[in-house]
Amino acid sequence: MSQYTTPTIETHIPLTEEIPPEPTELAVGRPDIPPPSLWQHSVKVVHKVTGKTAIVQRVDWAMNMFRAYYPDEGRFAERTEWEHCRNWDVAVTFSPKELERQRARAQLDEEIAKLDPKGFAAVTVLCDDPDPARALAKLEALRQLGVVKASPEAAAHVVAEVKKGK
Repeated sequence: MSQYTTPTIETHIPLTEEIPPEPTELAVGRPDIPPPSLWQHSVKVVHKVTGKTAIVQRVDWAMNMFRAYYPDEGRFAERTEWEHCRNWDVAVTFSPKELERQRARAQLDEEIAKLDPKGFAAVTVLCDDPDPARALAKLEALRQLGVVKASPEAAAHVVAEVKKGK
């Protein structure tokens, strides 16, 4: 058996050093970048089994655990009372960027459904992009170039715009 063990809080004491105070020009300005995780301070979470709700007070990303505030009970978790993130789901909603992506996807699907078979083949080859907004822009470019014929609705809309201008 090895004489060395994995350091833990129970078996080891971390060595600390004194550091000077942080200069004020470094402490002001842009805020720190938030951690790239849904697990952040004041996020609402729901227990996977019981459905109990909690609000994240503090997160330990190394241990994947958090301390909570329980709004139903009106209490904070004790100092040694930590919850495993794996047992909880973060309550989420779609971001504006994702909602825009979904709208672009729906519009792209709508436009593709209006195409004739020949135009559909060109679009599937030339507009193959995981980002629906870019795929929609490519479709519009193909229409402007005349590679893909405009849908009857789009053509009627353009004719109406031209007539308004005269």
